[in-house]
Amino acid sequence: MFCITQFGGVAIAFVGVWVAVDERTFHLTVVSITALIQHAAYVAIVVGSCIIIISFCGCFGAATASKCLLGVVSLLSCTHRTGVSSCIEM
Repeated sequence: MFCITQFGGVAIAFVGVWVAVDERTFHLTVVSITALIQHAAYVAIVVGSCIIIISFCGCFGAATASKCLLGVVSLLSCTHRTGVSSCIEM
């Protein structure tokens, strides 16, 4: 499960980098919308990177049967889900 999630994190981070780097594809005439897209790209890079790190720790913890690492992954996953759900409810 964590390995599939890791590919999703890579995809999110890739799209964020693509939007941040390739200005010609996502260039809009309105400056405020362009800035919003740039900020959304940076958020996607950060979120994708966090997903990659948590998923890698989960895969490594499961492979080595490390209770400590799996506990950390469980705590980070719960914290991430709580933060996302509180942002959605706002």
